[in-house]
Amino acid sequence: MRRFRIRVDGQMFEVEAEEIFDEAGARPPAEDPPPAPTPAVEARDDVMTVVAPLPGTVLDIRVSEGQPVVAGQLLLILEAMKMENEITSQRTGRIIQVIVDQGQAVASGDPLLIVG
Repeated sequence: MRRFRIRVDGQMFEVEAEEIFDEAGARPPAEDPPPAPTPAVEARDDVMTVVAPLPGTVLDIRVSEGQPVVAGQLLLILEAMKMENEITSQRTGRIIQVIVDQGQAVASGDPLLIVG
């Protein structure tokens, strides 16, 4: 099984898909499942740390420290595997800290922003 994260009409979904046959019609060799992806959000009481869901480069930061945000608001764009991934707020609050800079490379699970 392979896991994929897709966005449909602004909503993020995680799906699993199994490759049954290769191009020649043979069943591919079994492989160990990949590690579970790091969640895009780690919540602690009234503070939420938004973390990178996959490795990539911070393409654009759309918020600044002290700015109020609402659930679903675009926070930043992370470029990964030549695709732009919109990172949105999972709650209403205020940006406490922007941890990353535009153009910065991040690993999966790296903190990006703190929302309070």
